[in-house]
Amino acid sequence: MTNKMPTFDPAQGRRSGLPIAWTVDEAHIIRRSHGCTVLAPVVALKAPHLYSPSTRLELPGELAKLERGNKKAVIKFADTYGLLGYSNLLPTKEFAGRPVSDPVEWIWSHAETVQLALTLKDVLDQEDAEGLERTLKKLEHRRLKHQPFFVTFAARGNVRSCSFFPPSSHRRLAASILETIVNENISGIHPEIAWDETRGIFVQYSSFSTLIEAVYWHLSNVMSGGRVTRCETCGGRFIQTDRRQRFCPTGTKQESPCAVKARVREWREQRKRK
Repeated sequence: MTNKMPTFDPAQGRRSGLPIAWTVDEAHIIRRSHGCTVLAPVVALKAPHLYSPSTRLELPGELAKLERGNKKAVIKFADTYGLLGYSNLLPTKEFAGRPVSDPVEWIWSHAETVQLALTLKDVLDQEDAEGLERTLKKLEHRRLKHQPFFVTFAARGNVRSCSFFPPSSHRRLAASILETIVNENISGIHPEIAWDETRGIFVQYSSFSTLIEAVYWHLSNVMSGGRVTRCETCGGRFIQTDRRQRFCPTGTKQESPCAVKARVREWREQRKRK
């Protein structure tokens, strides 16, 4: 990840279909609030930074890398991309008087859910029957004999369990799980219209209120024709925009840290062979 984010470009956002800006505060901290461990912005002198989440295809892959228990990684993610927006999912009465923050457990639940979605999409893309069976088997420990297949996942502001009666194939089961996860998490995204002064016409776009919705919006797009693959350096999964992509993208013109590591490793191996 990189903190050098491009500034918000409304025109670029409109072309993507999600012309919404998101705020990144200067710094974040993990603390206790209302009996819960939360991630919150630190009061800073600098003005918040704005960027276009719709242009950041690396968002799902970077969120999926957050391992449960690693608080430093959570802070680094927020310093780069901002809070995921849990406060915006609360009812108005419940939100009143509460400081803006994301529960850390909630962040990790979504990270694991996105990781599951990327993994399932990857093995489906690769038509990897063995990989698909292994992935589903990791979920199967929750299933009782002769009972439906249960999957626990993050759904907007909550964590829920959903049952799936085993269909005719593993592919169909994986597709059903993906459908449910993504549909649950994009339910808050809705179409709106806006006047385009340049073209003199009304245009339709999608509107969201949280960054986590933008993450699943990217996933919904890749489900209908995109491709997910694994980074050759870190093994993390990411949305591939070019078949030649081998490493986790940064979403900027900067070279991927994973690509840099691979290049340095290749250079050292070449030195050894001389």
